Parts: sequence; structure tokens; C-alpha cells
Amino acid sequence: MNYAKKTARKFIFPTLMKLGVDKLLRTIKGNSITNVLYHGVVNKDSSYFSPRHIQKDQFEKHLKYYKKHFKIISIDEAFKISNPDKRYLTVSFDDGYKNNLTNALPLLEKYNIPTTFFICSACVEGTNQLSTDSLAAYYSGQKLELLPEEIWKLLNIDELIKLSESRIVTIGSHGRFHNYFTERNAIDELRISKELLFDTINKRVNLIAYPFGSYNGNIKNLAEIIGYTGQLAVKYKLHGDKKDKRIMKRHCISSTTTFESNMIQLCMT
Repeated sequence: MNYAKKTARKFIFPTLMKLGVDKLLRTIKGNSITNVLYHGVVNKDSSYFSPRHIQKDQFEKHLKYYKKHFKIISIDEAFKISNPDKRYLTVSFDDGYKNNLTNALPLLEKYNIPTTFFICSACVEGTNQLSTDSLAAYYSGQKLELLPEEIWKLLNIDELIKLSESRIVTIGSHGRFHNYFTERNAIDELRISKELLFDTINKRVNLIAYPFGSYNGNIKNLAEIIGYTGQLAVKYKLHGDKKDKRIMKRHCISSTTTFESNMIQLCMT
């Protein structure tokens, strides 16, 4: 890490928080909807392998901050709001890691935070790991199975059902195998994942989060035809997305920076 980043994380962002700059930023931003995105929650730092997961103590600090400073709603509710009259916030997770159930859910239930989990249907198709994690292990010379399970293992069918039974949980689709969506594979990725997840949890699956933020105008139209009433992307890619009520962007929370840095950046979105 370079000197500037170290200085910012250790001194600048904590000082800004103490001075109430986060409150000023929220005021400047005004009434709006912010969608925050996580991937996983772990007991021990796993950044040596993957930047996807945040540690439990940091995650709980985030939840406390959200409860204090935002009106937390579900993503389904967010899609129904045309003109926000408050500073709203939604929480979601991508991929379908087992740690979503074991580590994240107890804290989310503790603070009564409605959460959408966008699940790769690979976890109900006999796969317990994502290809992205397998490749990361391969190129780093590690064996995935020898690493802590909480940093790579996906939910199995029973665990997904248990997660879906929580009163605060909504299940959405994240495609099948975390593939980049193209014109060629989009129909199968959208349709099959939706059907498999519905058949597993016996609840409607009407939200889609695009892996790698991969979509275009045709894919948005396909998703709507297949029955997705809400679509999520990491950032808007197309002219007109901002006014398209079918899709919203999300703010990805970093697991490799500090609490203060994350909250300042969040309040700026």
C-alpha cells in the first residue's frame, strides 16, 4: 500500500468522520436510494486469497451505521419508489457463499435488516465453488480444498433453503455459474437460474444481479420478458439507464479498506 493510502486510512478519513463530514455529505446528496453490495462475511481476514469477504466485526459496524443514518428497505421496495423522500439504503450479497448463512445472516437478523441474496444456481446444480475462486487458487499455487471453507464454499441446497426461510431474506438470481452474460448465453442464464432457484426454495425469484455487471439493452429486455421485475448492476453502462425504472446500480463495499473510508465513500454516492 502506498504512503498516500496509508495516510488517508489512518488519519484523514477518521478525522473527517469525527468532524461530521459524513453527515454533511449525506445532506448534500439529499433524498436518494443507495444500494450497497457485499459478497461474504468471514471470521478471519481472507484478503490474502480474495478481496470478496469482509470480517464480521467490520460488517457489524457497517450495520450499526446504516441503522442509525439511513432508512433501510428491501430491494423490492426500492424499485417501487419513484421519488425518494428520505435517504434510503438497501443491502444485498452476491454469489451465494455459505458464509452468508453462517456469518452474515445472524448479524442481519440481529439488526433486523432486510437483505437480498443474489445466488448463483450452481449451488443447487452440484457445484460447491465458483470458477473464479478455483482459478484464483490455481494461479496462486494453492489448493482450494486446503483453504478455510468460509472463504470459498458455496451454499448447498439445504443451506439455501434455510437462508430463504429467514423473515428478512429475499432470494434473487446471479445467473448460473457466475458467467459473463452475452447475447448467446443470456437466455439460459436468466431462465434456468430462475427456475432452479424457484424449484429449490418454492418462492418467487424476480430480481437479477448481473455477474461482472454484464448486460446490454437486449439482455435487459430478455430479463423483463422472463419475469424479472428488478435488475441490478454494479454501475450503469448504457445511455438512459439512469431513467430506466427496470434497473438500479449498486455501491460495492470494499473489504480491504477501513470503516471510515467505506462510510465516507458511501455517503458520497
